[in-house]
Amino acid sequence: MKSKKENRHLYNIGRNNNMEGNLYVHKVFPHDITHEVGFTQEVHYMFFNSSYYLSFTKANSSYIYNVTVNDATDLRFGGDFKSMLPHNLSVGDYICIEKKGTTYNLSILSATSETAKKYNRILSVRQRHIIFENGRVIYKR
Repeated sequence: MKSKKENRHLYNIGRNNNMEGNLYVHKVFPHDITHEVGFTQEVHYMFFNSSYYLSFTKANSSYIYNVTVNDATDLRFGGDFKSMLPHNLSVGDYICIEKKGTTYNLSILSATSETAKKYNRILSVRQRHIIFENGRVIYKR
């Protein structure tokens, strides 16, 4: 169980970075680059409302990408998802997905950015998923 002081610290990380809405943050691991980007059942339920068909936009764009959730052995993004990712995506970068009504807005955060360093303080070495709700961490794994 986290202490009140630690929870307040996590809350402030979200609030200081204008994470006022709902945000899913995914730390990039090698498999995400060589294969598909995977996520947990909890992320699927809590953030994507268990939907298998998602509409995405990229930061500063209005083009709609159709993304599916593949569920062969574990949950992974399919459809247009990989085409949204930059070619220079690196291990340690963060895929940030903001919920905007029924659409999800994707942006990439470099591993060397100050915000990425704050996310690194939230996650252990093997963790890579964070969900913020109204600036507060509600899930990490």
